[in-house]
Amino acid sequence: VTVRACSPPAGYVENGDDCNDTIPAVNPGVVEVCNNGINDDCDGLIDCDDPDCAWDLGCAELMADAGPDLSLTVAIAAEGVNVMLDGSRCSGNIVEYTWTENGQWLAYGRTAVVLLRPGTHDIVLTIRDAHGRTASDTLRVSVNLDDGGDEDLDGVINAQDDCPGTPAEEAVDANGCSCSQLDTDGDETNDCDDLCPTIPGSCPNGCPPGPSGLCGSTGCGLIGLALAGMWLSRRRSRV
Repeated sequence: VTVRACSPPAGYVENGDDCNDTIPAVNPGVVEVCNNGINDDCDGLIDCDDPDCAWDLGCAELMADAGPDLSLTVAIAAEGVNVMLDGSRCSGNIVEYTWTENGQWLAYGRTAVVLLRPGTHDIVLTIRDAHGRTASDTLRVSVNLDDGGDEDLDGVINAQDDCPGTPAEEAVDANGCSCSQLDTDGDETNDCDDLCPTIPGSCPNGCPPGPSGLCGSTGCGLIGLALAGMWLSRRRSRV
């Protein structure tokens, strides 16, 4: 209520600067009390927003620092790589650390470990202090796939190739091995030339000798002759 008078009547003041008449301790003549949620000195600024509280530890400048960008390498895409997220460089009266990517939560805490697949990841660290103020910083993590290539051009990358150096145009299995690189029965005759690939044999064709102990004029034991048709058919299907 405003009145015109030569001197202030009882209960009135010369100006309306007092922002809360119901609390005597709140008026323009007092010093701002930090961290109480009240605009004590009626300057329109509360707690940490008031320069009077710059000295208060609870009002320290809030700064987010997600650390330097990272470039990492992984040999097999499916495995990805574990990355340590570290917000220990942040400053302020921090009560919460949140890590996100594309708006999706990844982890909480000053430090955290996350699994990242090959690609470029922009990870945002958001920190919050006791007054609800927030700050954020973005960490870019580049996960590169280095499989070493496919030197023998057999369609199986070096990191997964059990038989490097496959001869040109030879078909291979899932492990990058062709029949010329395999000796399933361990008789020193490669599977391509072995008519008995699962039966060790001393004959030139990789089969055991016949009942007479001889390989015969063709170099085939009886077992080899019995299996020859089946193996030749199998070999044609590979080539």
